[in-house]
Amino acid sequence: MTDFWRRWHISLSSWLRDYIYIPLGGGRKGLAVRQRNILLVFLISGLWHGGAPQFLAWGLLHGAGQVVQDFYKKAKQAVFGEAKIGLEKLRHMLSVLLTFFTVMCFWIFFRSESVSMAVICLKNMFTRWNGFLYWRQFLFTMGLEKTQFFIAVAGIAVLFGIDLISEKKKQEPAVWIYRMPLPVRWAICLFLIGAVFVVGQYGKGFDPSGFIYVEF
Repeated sequence: MTDFWRRWHISLSSWLRDYIYIPLGGGRKGLAVRQRNILLVFLISGLWHGGAPQFLAWGLLHGAGQVVQDFYKKAKQAVFGEAKIGLEKLRHMLSVLLTFFTVMCFWIFFRSESVSMAVICLKNMFTRWNGFLYWRQFLFTMGLEKTQFFIAVAGIAVLFGIDLISEKKKQEPAVWIYRMPLPVRWAICLFLIGAVFVVGQYGKGFDPSGFIYVEF
């Protein structure tokens, strides 16, 4: 969860860290104070998005996720110390999947009209799930046409590919792209700029005012 917030909404995360978390004492005054500060920071993050209860719940859930992570790390350190416990690649992959799943569940609170609606959505996810129904009826009847669907899948595949290369090279994409020959760099940059214009306007009835962050 900590790694996720280092990468997601970096400007807001950095501001909250520098102007709220660190002035509150950060992690310098013991574990209990650190956990309190984390919860306060994420509560304020939820409040920044809106004063409705679902935003506050979203912020507190992210704060609680980091608190749980802290206790897990402390427990692992107490049991295993600095020793490797094996299967590092598998553990890393499972950690990524667990983080992704957890964050997606938390986003339900962010997008719902109320906390009770978010709870109902979560309940139905685990008690009324029907993969066949989603594929045949739900996916393409919510405004996502087949062409859009396959473009989204292709985009996700590209992102996964870039992420895997970055993990292997232990470098951010900007670093290894910068080391390419100048014509290749320009070609990549122009392609990405074109992709932003094309994908940003793609789809029937595209409405920029419908973007969720317009509300904030």
